[in-house]
Amino acid sequence: MKTTSCLLIVCASVFFMSCKNEKPEADQGKTIGSLYISKEKPSPGDSLYIRYTTDKEAPSAYYYYAVHNNMYPVDIPIKDASGKWEGALAIPDSATAVTFLFKAGGEFDSNDKQGFVLPLYTEKGELLKGTLASIASYYQSYYGRSMDVEVERDSSIALFKQEFSAHPDIVGIWDNIYPRILYKENKEEGEKWIKERIAAYQGREKLTDKDYTTLVALHNVTGNDSVAETLTEKSIAAYPKGTLAKRELSKKFYEEKDITKKEELLKEYANSFSDTDGKNFMLYVLAKEYADQNNYEAFTRYADQIPEQSREKTGLYNSVAWKLAEEGKDLDLAAGISKKSLDIVRSLQQNLQDKPDQFSESQYKSNLEGSYRMYADTYAFILFQQGQVKEAVKYQAEAIGEGKSPEVNERYIQFLLADKSYDTAQEKAGEFIREGASTKKIKEYLKSAYAENKGSEEGFDTYLSGLEKVARAKILEEARENMLDEEAPDFILKNLEGKDVALSSMKGKVVILDFWATWCGPCKNSFPGMQNAVTKYENDPNVEFLFVNTWESGKPEVRKKTVKNFINQNKYSFQVLLDTPVTEGSREFDIVDKYGVEGIPTKVIIGPEGRINFRSVGYSGNNEKLVEELDIMIELLQS
Repeated sequence: MKTTSCLLIVCASVFFMSCKNEKPEADQGKTIGSLYISKEKPSPGDSLYIRYTTDKEAPSAYYYYAVHNNMYPVDIPIKDASGKWEGALAIPDSATAVTFLFKAGGEFDSNDKQGFVLPLYTEKGELLKGTLASIASYYQSYYGRSMDVEVERDSSIALFKQEFSAHPDIVGIWDNIYPRILYKENKEEGEKWIKERIAAYQGREKLTDKDYTTLVALHNVTGNDSVAETLTEKSIAAYPKGTLAKRELSKKFYEEKDITKKEELLKEYANSFSDTDGKNFMLYVLAKEYADQNNYEAFTRYADQIPEQSREKTGLYNSVAWKLAEEGKDLDLAAGISKKSLDIVRSLQQNLQDKPDQFSESQYKSNLEGSYRMYADTYAFILFQQGQVKEAVKYQAEAIGEGKSPEVNERYIQFLLADKSYDTAQEKAGEFIREGASTKKIKEYLKSAYAENKGSEEGFDTYLSGLEKVARAKILEEARENMLDEEAPDFILKNLEGKDVALSSMKGKVVILDFWATWCGPCKNSFPGMQNAVTKYENDPNVEFLFVNTWESGKPEVRKKTVKNFINQNKYSFQVLLDTPVTEGSREFDIVDKYGVEGIPTKVIIGPEGRINFRSVGYSGNNEKLVEELDIMIELLQS
C-alpha cells in the first residue's frame, strides 16, 4: 500500500498537468455539493479530474480510498483556476469506494453532513461489488464522524442489506463491523443476525485462526464473554501462534504488575511472534517503567533494543526526558536523550518512504512536525534549567508553532525574560493574550516586560484589559460560529446514589454533559478546571453539570465503586451519572452512542430549549481557558 500511495501522487500530478482543461465529451461527469467529478460512474483504475468551489481560503484536499473495510488517505495536489480549485487523481485498482475531503480555515467541508462520497462501478456501469458496504461503513466510522459527516445508522444498514442481497459471498468481510452497527440500531434484529453468523461458522468442518477471532468478536457484541473466553482458549490450543494467542499474551503483559515477570512475557512474545510493532511497544513499556524506578541502566538496555528510526523510541526518549526535567535531576542524561528524539524526528522528516498507511504524505509531515515541536519544548526546558538560556529561547521559538498551546507559550515568555529580551517578550505575550492562548503566568510575565520597557507599571492594567477584551471577543465570535442546533436525545440515568436523573426534567436550564471515564487521562486532567466551573455556577439554578461516566469496564457494582472512589478521593463535587451498556457485559453504551461521541472527554452543551448548541471534544490543557469558554457558551445561551 505504501508504494501505491506514493505513486498515486505522482500520477495525479502528471494527469493534472496534461489534461486539466480537457472536458469529457461523452461523460458529463457528476456533481456532489460543491465538488465536480469528471466521470459519472468511475471504476477502479480510472483517472479523474475534479473541481471544488469554495469562498474560503485555499483548501487542502485529499481522498480516502476504501478497500472493503480499510481506508487509505492520499493527497490531491490542487491549484486555483479562476476562483475554483482544480486537481486530479488516479483511483487504485484495489479500491471499492472513494470519499473526498476538503479542509479550509481548520474546518472540514462536510457537504451538509453528507460527505463527498463516490461509489465505484464496473466497466459495464454496474455498482462494484463491495462499494455500498464500504460507503455504509465509512458513514458510521471514526473517519466519517471526525469529518463531521452524520448519516443516520438505519440508512447505512439499508446500504449493507442492499450489498449483501446482491453479493452474499462478501458478508464475512464485514463480520467485525456490520453486527455492531445493526445491534446498536435494533437489538432484536442484531441478535438474530449474530446468531445466524455464529451458526455459519460453527457449521464449518474446521475453524481457521481468523474464524475463531471473528466468533469471539461476535460473542463480545452481545456481551457473551464466557463463551468468548472458551473460544479464545480453543483457538490458542489450535493456533498457539495465532491472532488470539498473541492478543492474550499482550493482555497478560499489560496487566502484569511485576516488572521481572513482564520481562519474561516479553521474551515469550518475541520467541512466539514476528510482530515487531507489538514487541517494540513492550520494549517501550519496560524501558519507561525502569525509568520511573530511576533504573537508567535497565532503561537504556531496553531503549537500545527499539529500532533507531521509530516513533516508539522518540516518544520514549521525550517522556523520560520530560520527567527528569520536571524533577530537575540527571539533566545531562535528559538533555542527551531529548536531543536524540529531535534528531530522529528530523531524520524521519527527510526520509518518508516508511510513512504509515494511515497517513497521507501531508498528514504524515504535519504529524512529524507536531512531534518535533513537542520534543523541542522538552529540550528547551532542559537547556533552560542547565543555564543555556539563549539556546532554550531558540528551541522554544520552534516549539510554539502557531502559538496554540498556552503552557508552551508560557515557557517561551519565561525564557525571553531570562534572556532580557523584554521587547520580544512583551510583543509575544500580548499576541498570546489577544489570541486567547495565554495563562495567568503569561500575564504576570507581560507585566514584568512592560515595566522594563516603559520604566514603570503605569498604564499596565488598561493595556492588559484591552488585550483581554480582544481575546474574549475572539472566543465569543468563534462560539457563535460553532453554535449548533441539534436534537438532544432524552435519557434517564442513575447517579452514584442510585437515584434516577432525567434530562427532560432540566428543560429551561443550560446543561453541560461531560462524557468521561476513570482510565481517560485527558478527562482527569480537565477535572480541576471543571471543578472550578462547577463551583462558579453552584448557586445558579439555571445551570446544571452532569458528568456521564461511560466506556467503563467491569460489572455494574464494581464499576460504580471504582467511579465513586475516584470522585471521593479527589473531592470533586460532581453530579455523576452512569451510562448504561447496550446489554449486560457489552462494551457498547447507550447514551454515548446516542450523542455520537467518538472520543472522550467530550462536552455537550444543551440550551434552555433542550437542544444541543455546542460540542467540545478533547482538552487543551488550559483550565483557565476551559472555564472561560464555558462562561461564554453559558452567557450566549442565557442571553
